[in-house]
Amino acid sequence: MRSDKHRLGAVGREMVDRISIAGTRPILHSCIGWLRLQMDAQAARRTGLHAITLALILGIAAYHLLSWRISMRSALAAMAMLLALIAALRRRPVLAAGPIVFGCLLLAAALAGQVLAQWEMRGEAAVILSGTAMVRIEGRVVERQADDLGRWRYRVRISRTFEPTLSRPPSEVRITVASAHEPIPIGGSYRGLVRLSPPSGPAYPTAYDFAVAAYFGGLGAYGFALGPPDAVPDTVGLQGVWEHLAAFRSRITERIHDVITGPAGAVAAALVTGDRDAIPDQISKDFRVTGLSHVLSISGYHMALVAGFVMGSVRLLLALLPWPSRWPAPRKVAAAFALVWVLAYLAIASPNVATERSFIMIVLMLGAVLLDRPALTLRNVSLAAMIVLALAPHEALSASFQLSFAATAALVGVASHLLAGFGKTEGEGLSVGRLGALILVAIVSSAVAGLSTTPFVAYHFGRTAPYGVVTNILVMPLFSFWVMPAGLVAMLAMPFGLDAPFLILMGWGLDAVFVVTRHAAALLPDRAAGLMSGQELITYAAALFCACFLVGALRWLAVPLTLLALALSTTRPPLPDMLLYEDGRKLAIVKAEGLRPMGRPPGPFIANQWTSAFGPFLEDEFVCADSICRASGPQGLRIGWTEDYTLTETLCATSDIAIVARAIRERTCQSGAKLITLRTLRRSGSLAIRDLGAGRSDIRQAIPPAPQAWNLHRLAPWPESLRRKAAAVEPGRDTAEEAVSNGGSSPPDAPAP
Repeated sequence: MRSDKHRLGAVGREMVDRISIAGTRPILHSCIGWLRLQMDAQAARRTGLHAITLALILGIAAYHLLSWRISMRSALAAMAMLLALIAALRRRPVLAAGPIVFGCLLLAAALAGQVLAQWEMRGEAAVILSGTAMVRIEGRVVERQADDLGRWRYRVRISRTFEPTLSRPPSEVRITVASAHEPIPIGGSYRGLVRLSPPSGPAYPTAYDFAVAAYFGGLGAYGFALGPPDAVPDTVGLQGVWEHLAAFRSRITERIHDVITGPAGAVAAALVTGDRDAIPDQISKDFRVTGLSHVLSISGYHMALVAGFVMGSVRLLLALLPWPSRWPAPRKVAAAFALVWVLAYLAIASPNVATERSFIMIVLMLGAVLLDRPALTLRNVSLAAMIVLALAPHEALSASFQLSFAATAALVGVASHLLAGFGKTEGEGLSVGRLGALILVAIVSSAVAGLSTTPFVAYHFGRTAPYGVVTNILVMPLFSFWVMPAGLVAMLAMPFGLDAPFLILMGWGLDAVFVVTRHAAALLPDRAAGLMSGQELITYAAALFCACFLVGALRWLAVPLTLLALALSTTRPPLPDMLLYEDGRKLAIVKAEGLRPMGRPPGPFIANQWTSAFGPFLEDEFVCADSICRASGPQGLRIGWTEDYTLTETLCATSDIAIVARAIRERTCQSGAKLITLRTLRRSGSLAIRDLGAGRSDIRQAIPPAPQAWNLHRLAPWPESLRRKAAAVEPGRDTAEEAVSNGGSSPPDAPAP
């Protein structure tokens, strides 16, 4: 007798229909019937589109994170074969055609992710400087901002370098000028002596790599001007649409600062033009601690407010006009006006992926209104994600992308239920019932958005704001009904010179926001989340996907997945026993209670990242004498550090790990100890070291042995200015300066959440 054929991997109803169940127990009949109902429900709601979007993301992630790379030619050929198979199956249905077609679509989407990632990497990317260099540059100013200390920051497109001439000059750099000088307009010429450095690498393995944003953003170096820029007559004006927009944006920013002084002016400029450079550190910290950082970056919230305000105003105006019969579709007219205004908002906002992503989402929603289709749908969320990934595939791995779409998917997933309940509230106008429903929607929306993004915030930033829901409920009404409307009206009035009263009103609203955030930051602080594993994040993301995108009973798969993620959080891998930053000078012993640094704790840029993942700083545990500092691991691993290259042999003989903070040529210790130098750190990046006992250690490096494209500059020769100094230094050394990847650089802004 032939055995029953069980194809348990089936996805669709067609396969389930053909499973032979002869002789099985009745419970199997029930399970198969239940599965058929669930598959019917998924098909009715077209949830397959969301799975295809997920497959696209996985294809991109496999390319960048796992190095599972298929050549573009092979990937395109495989996609063509899969699409041909899909077409054949649709013309001539066969056994289990539905699941096979769906599987082919998922595989084709994953291959499309590979193709998109490779196509992006083949494009023109930034040439990142290979080390610290003092050099004279000449170029055009394409962007400029003033920070909270009054310093000017210029983005300069370099035309030439001299004294010395660099063989690998970056195409664009960002320069901070602290010296007094006449501000250089956009389109003007910049020439002067600067100290340039590449972007900072990860502060520890698995931490954020600032070279990624620089590489894809076209920035090859950051630096400081050594004195004011040379006086150069401007012979060329603005060129191209982007420079005209940048100049227009700069004038709006300066106008806002003229009317609104202090921190309120800085935040107002950030909300209108996206220029965040002038926001004081304390204000940024208060917003971060209270879970309000998303407000400072133009995102979907701001775009939605602008679109909603314009639509509401236009519909009100049409209702007040006579001859209402001439406006048969006021909702569509309002949507068209809103579309124009969000496009204008995008034009005056600083270009960044978060703003562009939000614009795409709003355009899809407004387009749905114009086409008489539902606007707030998960289908639009998936389509927006596909468009964003097609334009910038690397964004799939960014915190900004993940936070934005996690919050949007969660909100849209519950918005239909909330809005349906609100719409059924009896009565017209702002009755008590409607007001209560509105407050309930605000509370639940804040809670849903906060819960959906917490795992991503914890993974990428190492901190969580457990009271963020409370502060969002307190602050968001001020932004939604006071600050943003005043700013929008001010922009409308600015061409006529009538913007000052509305900007002042906007500033008063921001002052009220600062009062709330200042007290909330003191009373409701954020917390360090520790070092979260990638497995936890993936499990949380799977739970979120099930909760938001699946329908029916399958949505409850989110519950066991969430429990699994919580279980994984209790079984995290052991922490390292020592951290070493890539400049060779910042070390810390990792204890269960916190970090014990060598000497003083590092500056806030590194300290914030270390403490978020490994706990607060404690007392120094290193013993320093005769230019050598020593410490021991929990199982006796001997760690030695020195800046004196002449003590290398002594350090090697008395240590299991010898750290020489100089760019010496030696690669190994004769004693067998592990030798770490600035030369090795330049290639490996920051290190995390575990004591395995008996003098053995496990060393994890932030940069893989085969560096990613944005870290290939670590393999390039030293910049010419550094090699020129090598002739005057000791034999066996490359430079008199420690040219690590971030030496002396000004760290770039972190990604917008």
